[in-house]
Amino acid sequence: MITVSLRRSGLDIRVLGGKVGKEMRAKLVQMLTDHAYELMSQKAPVRTGALRASITKTVSATKGSVEPTVPYAVYVSEGTRPHEIRPVNASCLAFNTLGGFVFTRLVRHPGTRPNPYIAEAFAIVEQEVEDVWNQIWSEEVGA
Repeated sequence: MITVSLRRSGLDIRVLGGKVGKEMRAKLVQMLTDHAYELMSQKAPVRTGALRASITKTVSATKGSVEPTVPYAVYVSEGTRPHEIRPVNASCLAFNTLGGFVFTRLVRHPGTRPNPYIAEAFAIVEQEVEDVWNQIWSEEVGA
């Protein structure tokens, strides 16, 4: 049996130590990271495409990480509470609506619902660790 330690920042399988070959560990990390990248890219909401395009992956022999890099990714994933928006570098806020331009000194934003695309992708990959390992084992051992 394999024990895999999962963290929010990525996949850490150093707990495997010398129990399996380095090539098999590296292949496990690579396959799980690739799958996490695909899932997160599929599940990420798309308005402009910037969030999806910002998703990156890094892989080493014992660790894989997949994460969005745009600053607002956490707000999409975790949501926001209702809050007020006030001008910082001007005397008023300006934005375009269907009825034309609006100028105001205060906006009461209702907040946004969370879209847990990161957690959902992570949960799926976590459930598939054993299946991916069995696939690698079968390929390497020829079972």
